[in-house]
Parts: sequence; structure tokens; C-alpha cells
Amino acid sequence: MEQKKTLFISGGNGFIAYYTIKEALEKGYRVITNIITTTFIYEEEFKDQLADGSLLVYTGADVRDASMMYHIVERADMVIHLAGLLGTKHTRQSRVFNDVNVNGGLNILDACSEFDIPVVFISVGNYFEDNDYSSSKDFQSRMLLKYVKYNGVRGNCVRALNAVGPRQKVRNTGKILPTFITRALKGEDLNVYGGKEDCSVMDLIFAGDVAKVLIEVLEKTASGEIEPGSNELQAGTGAEPTVWEIAHKVVQAVKDSGVDTQSQVVEVPMRLGETKKSRVVASAVYPLEKFRDIDEVIDESVEWYKNNDWR
Repeated sequence: MEQKKTLFISGGNGFIAYYTIKEALEKGYRVITNIITTTFIYEEEFKDQLADGSLLVYTGADVRDASMMYHIVERADMVIHLAGLLGTKHTRQSRVFNDVNVNGGLNILDACSEFDIPVVFISVGNYFEDNDYSSSKDFQSRMLLKYVKYNGVRGNCVRALNAVGPRQKVRNTGKILPTFITRALKGEDLNVYGGKEDCSVMDLIFAGDVAKVLIEVLEKTASGEIEPGSNELQAGTGAEPTVWEIAHKVVQAVKDSGVDTQSQVVEVPMRLGETKKSRVVASAVYPLEKFRDIDEVIDESVEWYKNNDWR
């Protein structure tokens, strides 16, 4: 019987990590992950896999801890690095974001270089913005390319666009879909930064599809089908809705779900760290067999936030 390959997916309490762990387990991988806390928030959903050993969670394991990352990566056959700080609204936390996103990524790269383990990083669609999140994630991606070029790392970076779906965190992240849905469920107005004319254009993609792209790129990088350091690996659909249009979709979806919301879509000034009329859209769509319909994902997300404690 062929032994299962072990895949280390960092940041196990994350939103995209949930879907990536789920996809990897369904594909037959043994998965190990780390969380910085002692509570694995998806414990109930993965209780069977935790019980049979196909999923192992390292608790209290920080990506900033080089020796811990060395210890975990040493036990893996492949790595998908997802752990990091989020939030495009931050412009005064550069040291914290660099400490986690840059130094944490370097710890992963050092270990992958040491053990010759293929790795995929996730990057952001709005890499051009001057907020702490975008700039630190973009620099992390550049470090991966440097390690590929000079240190022989077999790695690639997937530029994920705007991943959405059930389970996405609401508080302190500013993520578009959970923010809009939960405000609409409470009857609060939906603020569109930049207003109808100057708001961003956002390519929304189901987080489960991002997970599929990440694993497929990793597998093809490991096999040599995709060259390490390849450009234009983007998890996005290429669709171009504006934030204004997305807000109206959400209000309608909440109404269609049976909630008599009084929410209105309102125009507010663009916030710090973001630019007017920015476009976060895949320029080279990864050839995934099929992408989930975003209207269906919005409807599914509305139902999830209606029936789960997200506060």
C-alpha cells in the first residue's frame, strides 16, 4: 500500500486554510498544520480526521519561531504556506506585519531549502497597494523568488484574488463579503469606499477554488510540470464586478434569504492604504476545470452567517 504524502499547510485556523486542509484530505494527503493558539477552531468539522491521525495540529506553534518551523517542515513532503496577518486598513503596523509575514515566510523558506521540500506561497491581488498587509505579502513573495533563484528552492507563488465563502472572519479584517453580509443582516448601511465612481473592481473567487489551485500548483511544481519561480500563477476568475455592484448583490441576496433588511448602499471616501478605481482582477486566469458561480457562493455565505455565531 502506497504511503500517504504529508502536506504541511501553515496557519490552520485561517479561512483559506480551512478549505485547503479539506481539499488536501479529500485528495488523500496526510495533513499537518500549525496554529498560534491552543484552540483549533475547526476541531468539530475535522474530528474524524483528527481521531484517525490523517490530520495533526501543532498548537502554540508560531511561524516566527524558526526552530518550530524547521521541526514541522522536516516532517513534511510538501508545504503550502498560508499563515500571516491580514487587513488592508493597516498603515501604522509595518513592524508587526513584517515580523509575521516576512520573517515567518523566511523561516518556511529556510527549512524548505534545507530539506529540499517543494513549497507554494499565497500572495495577494492588491500587491501594489501601500498598506502593511499588501506590501509585506508582496515582499514575502519576492523572497520566495530569490530563494528559487539562488538557493535552489522548488517553489512557486499563487497570487490569490479576493477569496470569499462561508467561514470568513468578520472582525478586524475589513474583508468585503463578510463585512457586507453581516451589516446587511443587522440592517446597517453598506459603506462603499470611493463610492460608485471611484470604488475598486474586485475579482471574487470561492475559497475552495483557491485551495484547488494551490494544491494543483504545488503538485505540478513538485513533479516539474511547472517551473519553480513561474510568473502569472493567479487564482481568480477574471470577472470584474465593482464593489458598488457587489454591495447591491449582497443586499438583494439577504432579502432573498427572507431577511427584511433596511440596509442601503452608501458612498464614503476611500480609506487610507487603498487607491481609487483600483483593479484586483486576474490578468491570467489559472485553468481550473470549473469555478464556483459567485452568486451561488454569496447566497451560501448569507445562509452560513445567518445560522452561525460570527460575532
